[in-house]
Amino acid sequence: MAWVSGCAILIAKPIYFDIEKDRIKQESLPVLDAVAAVLIREARFNVEVRGHLSRLRDPSYGRKLSDLRARAVMAYLIKNGVDPKRLRAKGYEDSVPIEPDTEEGRLKNRRIEFFILP
Repeated sequence: MAWVSGCAILIAKPIYFDIEKDRIKQESLPVLDAVAAVLIREARFNVEVRGHLSRLRDPSYGRKLSDLRARAVMAYLIKNGVDPKRLRAKGYEDSVPIEPDTEEGRLKNRRIEFFILP
């Protein structure tokens, strides 16, 4: 469910949160467990957990929510054995879209990424 590719840890399924909240949905925990396993196995990696959202009406709210979601994921990884010194979290709100601003694109733009730091 999680593997290293280049400068990232990729995941097989998205991380889901309660609507407009930073609470991780139960269905995403196996994916995060797999990420934790990769990080524990690959102890040389330091990772930035990146939170992304689709376009929201209030940019300041988007910055806050994307940051809170990234921090929630980081907290889960720490709780599951990853050394906190190896992690940092950052919210990117809607500043780095990977898809156009369509209904389908917005679903893909709401994401968590695991970037391996140099």
